[in-house]
Amino acid sequence: PPAEFAFIAAFLIALPWLVVKAMTFAARKTAHRNIRFNFHGSYGEAVKFFLLLYLLVPFTLGLAYPLVVQRQKRFLVERHSFGTSSFAFGATAGSFYKAYLVGVLLFFILAAAAMFLGGMLSSFIDVAQAEEKAGPPGGPALLAVIVPVVLVYFLAFAYFHTVTTNLVWGNTANQAHRFSSKLGVMKIAWLYFSNVLGIVLSFGLLTPWAQIRLARYRAQCTGVWVADSLGGF
Repeated sequence: PPAEFAFIAAFLIALPWLVVKAMTFAARKTAHRNIRFNFHGSYGEAVKFFLLLYLLVPFTLGLAYPLVVQRQKRFLVERHSFGTSSFAFGATAGSFYKAYLVGVLLFFILAAAAMFLGGMLSSFIDVAQAEEKAGPPGGPALLAVIVPVVLVYFLAFAYFHTVTTNLVWGNTANQAHRFSSKLGVMKIAWLYFSNVLGIVLSFGLLTPWAQIRLARYRAQCTGVWVADSLGGF
């Protein structure tokens, strides 16, 4: 425990370096028609976008979080290049705020509905157990409350991941060529749920299967809109 703060400090110092090195490695190991990608972000920029900007979040009661995400995504996209041609990022902070506002509203609505449904189910289970004298109430009733709430959290995670991914790819371009992403929230939620279930039931043996399923779906939903010929580009 006395070393906890030292380890946290070391991790925070290393985090921007890890981001830059991971992006650089992935980009330089990717090529199209023998032309490699590259990443030109610096450690100082990564410190700004992945550490310093987060200081705004607690002081704004979380209101600055969509802005932080937008700045991070812009940094990651615009520091990439294909050969000598850099990528451009057109998504504004307002578009991220809109996406997160809708997500938060949906989350609270679904969470309220889930808690209400869970409370009703819990009451019915308690009454049924009392009438049948099936033992002290608690287990099944508590499960009836927890399961709907966990499913809402699961759906909310899928929503934010899907909307953010579509927003980033849909606003990424290289010269006149641009990208698109058409991920579906319910499809992503189902993939996450079934993947986790498969991994747990197989004691981790289905992890590669789960990764391939998710990668295949993301690839199927990602496209490139070509302005002229890629050969000329």
